[in-house]
Amino acid sequence: MHISNCVSSHKLAVVMVLRVRLKTVLVFALLVRFLGNVECGSSSPGSGSSVSKTGSFSSGSSSSKSGSSGGLREYLHWRNWHIPRIMSLFYKKYKGEERMDGKVAIITGSNTGIGKVTALEFCKRGARVIMACRNIDTCKEAADDILTKTKELKDRGTVVCRYLDLSKTRTIREFAADIMRTEEKINYLINNAGVMACKWELTEDQQEMQFAVNFLGHYLLTLKLLPRIIKSAPSRIVNVASLAHIFSSGNMHYDDIQLKKKYNPRVAYGRSKLANIWFTRELARRLTEKRIKNVTTYALHPGVIATELSRHLDTAARPWIKKIYESRFVRYFIRTPEEGAQTTLHCALNAKAANETGRYYSNCHKAKPNKTARDDKRAKELWDWSWDKLKIGERDYDPFSPH
Repeated sequence: MHISNCVSSHKLAVVMVLRVRLKTVLVFALLVRFLGNVECGSSSPGSGSSVSKTGSFSSGSSSSKSGSSGGLREYLHWRNWHIPRIMSLFYKKYKGEERMDGKVAIITGSNTGIGKVTALEFCKRGARVIMACRNIDTCKEAADDILTKTKELKDRGTVVCRYLDLSKTRTIREFAADIMRTEEKINYLINNAGVMACKWELTEDQQEMQFAVNFLGHYLLTLKLLPRIIKSAPSRIVNVASLAHIFSSGNMHYDDIQLKKKYNPRVAYGRSKLANIWFTRELARRLTEKRIKNVTTYALHPGVIATELSRHLDTAARPWIKKIYESRFVRYFIRTPEEGAQTTLHCALNAKAANETGRYYSNCHKAKPNKTARDDKRAKELWDWSWDKLKIGERDYDPFSPH
């Protein structure tokens, strides 16, 4: 009798939880319906599901001149109402006033979102900013916008656009070779570009898209530029990771690196972001082991932000999920690109952070990633696999030899 009652109580508890969740979803859906009719980013069939031929990791024909999706335009328009948002109460603004005169910074994916905000802030502080983007047209538009916004500043820096497609290793090698020829120093490398929750797709190098763009591409780029970064010390390498690393179990699936057997967009994204953190830790360890000073590495979680990363949610998940994410109601609880860029600025510029390396940050503070992300043995394993896969050591290449 006691066992029967326990079972019945357990079933009742499950039913009650399900009812509460169902009611929550219904209320949430109604709020979305009445608080925000969303302009979806894609108006043409299939335009949001893959990498566009024109260049950026975005939904081609639906993008505005600034590279923003319809939902982001709607959000930015809504922000003009000046309604205080929940997340504005919890984010920390970077208040440092460090100058960057004479410094050179490379920022990937800087034609939109937090990358563009970072480029703007660096330009304001006097840096030479190299905007490394796949879509040169939107990169030039973003650069023009930055120069317009800083035209009144006497000591502003400069911005230049360079083509870089992180899904193609040949273009990464070409970009790095060009930078090594033309730039005498590299003081900051901001590995910012990324894709999220896209449908399963392989790059021309036969790598799963999220893993290739978010991690492998930046791994290769960093090691190809590292000799000049070391020579330019003090210098910093900032990897934009994510709290989404917790979605990964820690299994990199080396026996099925393309995830052909089983693909989940959320888990695949988590894998790539976990790889960013492992790369940051292992690079810091190797720099320390080789007694290379004043070259520091950082991984960070920028927060949940209103950027173009949501553009694939309609195809990788469901259209209604993207509509909810881009609704006015949800945007009330997430950060703007300006707010999301603050931790990047902290890692790149904060004087105290210059004495820290290999750490993970959130909201302009050191944070603690999950236990798996702190597994240095597996971080080394990923480094070794990536090194061999990309054949970086060919012709006795040593990324830790400054030149």
